[in-house]
Amino acid sequence: MDPASVQLITESTRRVVEGTDPAGLPAALADLGWFELWSKEPAVAGRALFGLQGALGRASGMICQLLGQELSPSTGVGRIALLPEITRTDLSAARSHDKVVEIRGLAPRPALIGATEVVFYSSSDRSIGTVDPTRLSWSPADGWDPDLQLAWVHGAVEESEIAFLSHDEEASAAADAALSLGRRLCAEEIIGAVGTQLAITIEHAKSRNQFGRPIGSFQAVQHRLADVHVAATAAIVALDESWVAEGGHASTMAKIASGTAARTAARHCQQVLGGMGFTWEFPFHRLARRTMLLDALLGSTLALRRLIGFDLLQSGVLPPAPSLEEM
Repeated sequence: MDPASVQLITESTRRVVEGTDPAGLPAALADLGWFELWSKEPAVAGRALFGLQGALGRASGMICQLLGQELSPSTGVGRIALLPEITRTDLSAARSHDKVVEIRGLAPRPALIGATEVVFYSSSDRSIGTVDPTRLSWSPADGWDPDLQLAWVHGAVEESEIAFLSHDEEASAAADAALSLGRRLCAEEIIGAVGTQLAITIEHAKSRNQFGRPIGSFQAVQHRLADVHVAATAAIVALDESWVAEGGHASTMAKIASGTAARTAARHCQQVLGGMGFTWEFPFHRLARRTMLLDALLGSTLALRRLIGFDLLQSGVLPPAPSLEEM
């Protein structure tokens, strides 16, 4: 897609995101034609929406909507997937025992409003099922980032009340595909937030004077901001590759790269901003909290480094490197 078309899509998506309540975002995006674009150009649509959410620090339930579609295709907008607990590196949000399915996961509260089905993956018996959301309870999980509006979703449901959609290899393959998608979307949102962090820090470096000149003229400051830019650019390259590469390693590497960029931005931008970066009124801390939480979701940078290293040692095969000539 040509750059002018991408810019038009991004601007149209921005108007919808800025002018719509998070709970009504899926319907507004459907009216815009975003879901049709998603089916044809997921990389463009994903970056336009999730990159923008990160840049603006907005919250929505769209990740649960899209993961629900990936786990089990549906024509409606009321099916949402549960995200796993922060400590997990897979997509499992349930486990079965004694004809009872114990469901425990996360979802942004806007996703729960108007949801007609909750779809989940259970790693204990490798199954995907759906349950009526009225059979589940939820409570706020504000914690590190209240603006994200996360909720704990939990319940113990009889197997007879669950519609199981797939089992074994079919369910595992769908869960792996949804997990890869979730990591790409989290990475897009992280990089959007890092871009805003870098932008506000550059503006501060231009206006903050010390020793009679802007601090942005000091080489030490320039080096810190250059490190953030390089880390973000590397993550974007990894993200671009993850949208076209086969297998889950590319999306895992993209999330690792985005988490690395997030931590680089948190360290260097905060150092340049100084005391102002700690103040409640300044937006930096909100973006930093968002990136740290998204980094932890679906596998933190540290956990995924260990995971991909273990997988490579087990397989004894390195994935093919992307062609630098195509970048």
